[in-house]
Amino acid sequence: MRKVSQLEAIEELGEKIGKEITEITDKETSLRGAHFARVKEDIISLVLTGLNLKTLPIELGALIELNVLDLSKNNFREVPTVLQKLPKLAVLNLSSNQLYSLPEWLGNFHMLKVLSLANNNLRSLPATIENLTLLRKIFLQGNDLQRLPFSLTNLKHLAEIHLDFRTAMRKNVKAVLTALEA
Repeated sequence: MRKVSQLEAIEELGEKIGKEITEITDKETSLRGAHFARVKEDIISLVLTGLNLKTLPIELGALIELNVLDLSKNNFREVPTVLQKLPKLAVLNLSSNQLYSLPEWLGNFHMLKVLSLANNNLRSLPATIENLTLLRKIFLQGNDLQRLPFSLTNLKHLAEIHLDFRTAMRKNVKAVLTALEA
């Protein structure tokens, strides 16, 4: 796997069609939507960590083969809607942003195996989380969650829940974890 800077990757994506781009990780450049429009759909992993992003270009939706997307350590206040166009996501990292809520459509990521939502401002999870039937790991620590949805117990592949115990949700967490063990 070849690691390229964000500047190199974004400015030359048109030339790189058909070549392997595995990671885009430079903090010195902002994303420009026009460059994503020329990207071939076979990029499978994209790391955009710590870039102070607040939005994503709609052209990112063209990356329909994307399996891994790391948007951690940015400034997202809501989950970018363009992510709805990425049906093959298996790993989604939205940790260390400024998320207060999650959209119901998050439950449409039927291929998702790892979901990191740690260190945001989440107070609840959408009921549709139960639709993430392949989910194996979920990272929820560092949020303001009041309770865990009991529907998490329907996730038969769920092996790891990472959270911190807030006083307000201790009883609820115990019930959910007990049901998961059964």
